[in-house]
Amino acid sequence: MQSTGVPATTRLTVDVWADVLCPWCYLGERRLDTAIASYPHAAHIALRVHSFQLDPDAPTKAVPTLEYLAGKYGVGQAQARADSGCIGLCGRSAMTSVVRRRAQLVPAPPRARG
Repeated sequence: MQSTGVPATTRLTVDVWADVLCPWCYLGERRLDTAIASYPHAAHIALRVHSFQLDPDAPTKAVPTLEYLAGKYGVGQAQARADSGCIGLCGRSAMTSVVRRRAQLVPAPPRARG
């Protein structure tokens, strides 16, 4: 293998923007953590996570997830259940039971102070 001439102390910085209330963001972050940890040069990777609100029009009070998704996308609750069911399948190994329970409600996001 040829040397690239890049010092061994060089780091790769990965910036991730994620919504702390989004189960898909959580799952993606856990998968990225796992991928970095398994990489032989993980010590040279810096992960910076930034908060980002995906839905600035989210309700101001917590509502059941299926009710929220059905209203947001204009579908029935059965369709919302089918569409959102994949998070349970995809995230079983990465998500704790606390996070799975949290996914039952869409919490009210903090509002920006003006």
